[in-house]
Amino acid sequence: MTPLDQACFKGDEELADFLISQKGADVDNRAHEQGYTCLMFAALAGKPRLCQMLLDAGARAHALNSINKTASELAAFVGQHECVSVISSYIDYSDVDKIVHPRGKESDQLYPKEFVKFIHDLTKTHYIHPVRIIFDIVQHGFIIEHRKKLLYTIDMLFERQLRSKEPNETSSLKLWLILFFLRELLKFVDEHSGQGKTPTQLMQTYAKKLITMTPADIIRLNEETLLRNATLYCSQECQKFDWMFHKNCCEAIKNRPTENSCEELTEEQLEALAKEPKGENKEIIEEPPDSSQAQIEIKE
Repeated sequence: MTPLDQACFKGDEELADFLISQKGADVDNRAHEQGYTCLMFAALAGKPRLCQMLLDAGARAHALNSINKTASELAAFVGQHECVSVISSYIDYSDVDKIVHPRGKESDQLYPKEFVKFIHDLTKTHYIHPVRIIFDIVQHGFIIEHRKKLLYTIDMLFERQLRSKEPNETSSLKLWLILFFLRELLKFVDEHSGQGKTPTQLMQTYAKKLITMTPADIIRLNEETLLRNATLYCSQECQKFDWMFHKNCCEAIKNRPTENSCEELTEEQLEALAKEPKGENKEIIEEPPDSSQAQIEIKE
């Protein structure tokens, strides 16, 4: 085992960072006789930040050991689920750059490195709260100037993850959520652009809208509605994920006007859909309300 292997095995983030940044340690070395990598050791140690550090330094997430297991699979086996999430949802910088600059330096338009880095930082992590995304965009004001390229790049990353020979459903869902949040944010900015506020102010207003709660609320209703529309109730044109579930909802939404972007449902529609029985060819029969022990029978 190399010194970096030992540091990762013990979960020593500070030592690992020193060996990588100061000593140029190889994060993908195969010195271990059983083929265990630094990333595997970090995953087994339950250190998600260390896993992120190794991935950023070029560690291969899909490397196999002598028993044909990846770092993510080993982490799952020992119950280190946050490490699983970090590794399985990681997007490489080169994947982003290839979409932003498909022909390298000869691409039709060259974007600043900060733009590519922003998309990479946004998509490589599993922390994708919509308010966090808004704050990241606000802190990088130039991003709004390249909004079309931003949406296109994330959409292409999503398509590649979903349509590849070995689709990654975790990354697909993550990228779809990011894309949906961005579309809704930019739609809000466009709809309120004539009110004398800057895009930054409008984005901050949208963030406040998402987290608004009244004393009587149990959840943040606007945030809940956003998440439900993102994951369950898309229009047929824009639906790309979880099609089998979407088909079960088609009867409830087929009369709604369809567009190329996701549409929000009203609270009444959400409540109606939530009360509908899920599944096909199933009928739910309930006992009368005054029965002391109401039972539910499901007939196939």
